[in-house]
Amino acid sequence: KFSSSFEQLTDDEKLYAYYFYKASWAGFPIVVFQMCPDAPLLFSLFQRYFQSFPELNSLPAEIEKISTKEDSEKFLEYAAKVYDNAGNYNSFGFDKIYSEVSQEVFEKILGLSKNPQVMEIYKRISTQIFDKSEKTKTINLYEKGGVTAYYLGGITEEEILKVDKFLASQNISVLNTRLIKFSKNGEPAYGYLVGSVENKVVDHQNGIYGFYGEFDNFLAGLNDNLAKCKQFTKREFQLKMIDKYLESFKTGDILAHEESQIEWVKDVKPVVETNIGWIETYVDPLGVRAYYEGFVALVDKENTKKFTALVNSAGNFLDPKNIPWNEDLENYPFKEPDYTQIDMLCFASDGCPMGINIPNYDHIRELHGFKNVTIGNNQPSFKAEKMKFMLDEHKPVLEKYGPVGTLVHTGCHELLGHGSGKLLRKNPDGTYNFKKGVTLDPFSKEAVSFYDTTETFESKFTDICRGVTLDPFSKEAVSFYDSTETFESKFTDICRSYEECRADLSGLFFGKLPQVMSIFGVKEDDIDNVIFAKWNVHVRKGLLGSKFFNPTTNKWGQAHVQGAYVFTQYILRNQKKENPILKIELDSEKEHLLIILDKKAIIEYGHTLVSDMLVKLNVWKATANDKDGRDFYNSHSQVDDFIMKLREIVIAKTPARALTVNHNLKLDEKTNKVEVVEYEETCLGLIKSYAERFSGEVVDHILLQQDKWNNIEDLSKK
Repeated sequence: KFSSSFEQLTDDEKLYAYYFYKASWAGFPIVVFQMCPDAPLLFSLFQRYFQSFPELNSLPAEIEKISTKEDSEKFLEYAAKVYDNAGNYNSFGFDKIYSEVSQEVFEKILGLSKNPQVMEIYKRISTQIFDKSEKTKTINLYEKGGVTAYYLGGITEEEILKVDKFLASQNISVLNTRLIKFSKNGEPAYGYLVGSVENKVVDHQNGIYGFYGEFDNFLAGLNDNLAKCKQFTKREFQLKMIDKYLESFKTGDILAHEESQIEWVKDVKPVVETNIGWIETYVDPLGVRAYYEGFVALVDKENTKKFTALVNSAGNFLDPKNIPWNEDLENYPFKEPDYTQIDMLCFASDGCPMGINIPNYDHIRELHGFKNVTIGNNQPSFKAEKMKFMLDEHKPVLEKYGPVGTLVHTGCHELLGHGSGKLLRKNPDGTYNFKKGVTLDPFSKEAVSFYDTTETFESKFTDICRGVTLDPFSKEAVSFYDSTETFESKFTDICRSYEECRADLSGLFFGKLPQVMSIFGVKEDDIDNVIFAKWNVHVRKGLLGSKFFNPTTNKWGQAHVQGAYVFTQYILRNQKKENPILKIELDSEKEHLLIILDKKAIIEYGHTLVSDMLVKLNVWKATANDKDGRDFYNSHSQVDDFIMKLREIVIAKTPARALTVNHNLKLDEKTNKVEVVEYEETCLGLIKSYAERFSGEVVDHILLQQDKWNNIEDLSKK
């Protein structure tokens, strides 16, 4: 809900929001192509189907004439899930979404449409919709038993790493690319597909080709609307930001997008907040390629005051005397970011988060800072009747203190978690951003290792395997981040979860401070209850999130949940046996499960455990120690037989994840006034929002893009 806030905007602010909203959704089909191979045709199928009915409100009754009410509800629920997740795999967990109506009934329902293209598209996707084979159950590399839309043509992980190494040597970012393997004169060749309006082919003369023009139609529409935004703002940084967006999406140049984010960071406390581009890397099985998102939001001025107060105090909270890690591993002075609470107007991607801390470019964060936002109209519910696996006497505490606890935790997670920590690196000019040979590793007390100019946390911790080697004579580190490497490319598959875990630990560490609590209006007598509520939320997220663990691939499907589970395992392994923080009662035969936390034990020594674990993750990340970091993280990510039994009960007794309805904006071309079009919070309401949001031409462009690279060998000759 945002209509009341929207009405308070000026006409120009409404039009700026409208055209950015149009730009955001113009790019939405990009994430449909990135989520999974089935998504483009499945999205097209439902668009053609639902848009063929002049009045969707009567559709459930029409379905019930040929089937049952239950079938009608299940069909609409499946379609709503596909829309909300930008495909038939859950964006939270990456497991496949299955139709709960039979193939026969599914086809009968589709037959209600008089648009012949519905069945034409269905024939191309029908097998995939109902395929329940093991190899299609989750998103992963094909050779690891999953499906992915990032790596096409049977390219292997070894080949992917080979191509990416070459691209890094050419300073070509992989962030807005996908890879494809094809045959060229009977020999294997590789193409990196770059999102851009401009179409061109780059032949590197080594069997690797660059194909620009991926998603050209979508990006052209996106840029058309972005350009219109410029008419309705006079803010200098917004104008510069939009110009860089236009350049980046036209050419595919990530450097231009980086420059847009510098301007975005400078644009402090705008009334209408926005961002757009290839942002997060959760969907890529290797964690290095990003997916598209675009959002428009309205600032909640009253609640923003609390986060501004938190920002104003952040430098003190991160003062060397207040943090448990070396001051050499922290950036000083602290660059105070913009921090606002917003009401999301639209989030055009595969699922809306509760908070955002961007940009994700490490060097920009270090040199220019970052922004934090907490999304006020996308926060969890704390109704006691919905709480499962908890002692009855604990439910009122969580119901009363959960909302403010979540607000405190999210604030500290984003600002003092993602916003803290320093990567030790060698700069491009040969200098270092730390005292080389003087700064000591807090564990070994020897000279720290560091990141080279080409390295980042992602590139270092990738799937977390490279160690730190010390010269036996100088005792100085010989491994560090190269100038082409990032945190993602290093810590690959665990980098995002590792970072979320680190930020959550920061939320727990800083979120217990009385000074932080007072900013959010927590009275001294309530502090312990808020801390108890926060621990319950976090531990339960880790244990109940076990349903997002895939035992077939031995892989976690959600970064935040895995991070919470790693923390929970650390508590279980290090708590005092005579005074445990966490007890789990489990009887699989009776499907009985209780998760019991002890408030006194948490207050007594829980903070010490949080501090110890936070120091470990901070030091390993800062000093490029991916060996110890990976060993620790993988060990605590393991799921044993006990947790598997717990997982079975959780899956059987917890409801499906809630869906999100994005309302639409409509422009009256006669009056040039923008109005909000709201939809019911039902599956049909969600479906109507998508059916009315896109023109039929969008499906035409999706079908063209679907077949664009079929003749890639011929394209490589141009």
